[in-house]
Amino acid sequence: MTTLLPYVHELSIIGVADRGVPNRERIIIRPTEAVELGRFGLFLGINRPDGTVLPLRDQFFWFGDQIVAPPAWLFVFTGPGVYQESRVPETGHLAHSYHWGRHTTVLGDESIVPCLFRFDGIGIGRPGP
Repeated sequence: MTTLLPYVHELSIIGVADRGVPNRERIIIRPTEAVELGRFGLFLGINRPDGTVLPLRDQFFWFGDQIVAPPAWLFVFTGPGVYQESRVPETGHLAHSYHWGRHTTVLGDESIVPCLFRFDGIGIGRPGP
């Protein structure tokens, strides 16, 4: 398989927890270094038999501007809610909980996978005519 883009090494997707369970379905991510999350986003894609991923339409999440550092945890719940910070009881590590705002679960089908990306450039259109 050929890689078209450089690998995102600053953050690592650990997995998906509670697939298909309303209000519990979430993507688990860990930072590997201090990082500004405003440079990153998630989209959903279909994992194809050849190992490539086909992006799904209208499935984009942006973290917003925030700096995180290891050994933190990032939980992206697919349902509605508000950002919260807490501590993982067993370790005391900082946990950041984000909410995608979907009104239905989106990861119940295991062929649908979260894809993490880093913004490396942007073009912005002009407003109006």
